[in-house]
Formats: sequence, structure tokens, C-alpha cells
Amino acid sequence: MKTTMAVMAMLLSSGVAAAEYRQEYKCYVIDETAVPHVFFVMLKPSLRLSQISKLPGKPILDGLGKPKAYIDKVMECVPLEAQFNSADARFLDDNTPR
Repeated sequence: MKTTMAVMAMLLSSGVAAAEYRQEYKCYVIDETAVPHVFFVMLKPSLRLSQISKLPGKPILDGLGKPKAYIDKVMECVPLEAQFNSADARFLDDNTPR
């Protein structure tokens, strides 16, 4: 019984620790019809580049949670509180509701 409780405690604590390592990013993306979007995503900083490379093909959801487009290219990703390097991305970010 003690062993089972110890294993459960380890699993729970590792789940909490894993959640702490995720960070919110915003990405400047282009959909399949060449329309730019700011896309918000949670990434693990240590796996950020590999996770970003998997974004093409992912849906961009509307306010109701339904796909309105699909990501074709990821142009730039930065932590949520950072500014984009691209002027176009900064303009779009300033005009994108959160």
C-alpha cells in the first residue's frame, strides 16, 4: 500500500512539474490561403523548435472552437510577453484580440 501511494505521489508530482515547464508563446503564422494570423500555443522551452516545426497543418480555431483555417507556414514564434521582430507581425499582434 505504501509503495502504491509513493508511486502515485511521484506520478502526480511529475505531472505538476511537467505543467510548470510549459510556457505560452505567440506565433506569426500564414494559413493555406496566405492570410496571416497570430497563433497562441503552449510549448516546452526545451522542445520549442521541434514543437514549432509540427505546427503546419494544425487548425486555427474561430471563437467557437471550430477550424477556420490551417497553418501553412510558421514565420516567427516568441514568448507571449515578447514583441515580434517583424513589423507586420507586431501590427497584427496589436490588433488581435486575446
